[in-house]
Amino acid sequence: MEKTDYKKQLNEKGMVVFVPRGNSMWPMLKNNHQSVIILPKTNPIKVYDVIFYVRKDGSYVLHRVLAEKNGQYAVCGDSQIELETVSNDQIIGVMKGFYKGKKFIEATDEKYLRKVEKWYKNKSRRKAVLKFFHFRVKVKKRLLRILKKSKRESK
Repeated sequence: MEKTDYKKQLNEKGMVVFVPRGNSMWPMLKNNHQSVIILPKTNPIKVYDVIFYVRKDGSYVLHRVLAEKNGQYAVCGDSQIELETVSNDQIIGVMKGFYKGKKFIEATDEKYLRKVEKWYKNKSRRKAVLKFFHFRVKVKKRLLRILKKSKRESK
């Protein structure tokens, strides 16, 4: 399977649209549910912006900015606790918004930003919700493995 060159697409078309996979941005973005629109970074990056960047291993990541200092950004997925440091030159784009069903939510929408801020301000609540979420994900994966195994054995 060929890996998509999002950086090239962004440079050529001025925009990238894709459906993120994974749970790192839950609860704001759900695995395989919302299309996101990424534009090239033009304005200064701000706290709570969702940036699209390239890790040193070449993988593309969509995470939220929580702090900035001297061109270095502390970023984190909404369902994660550990911060990652990203340099300005790793950032290739910024999320303009996403589709929730048929409704487009701008990344600058006040209601959305209040929800994001509330999510990050109450750390103890956030940790408790994340603990339950990750437990649920593990249980679901185990159940799916058991179901697959029982289907194979019944054939």
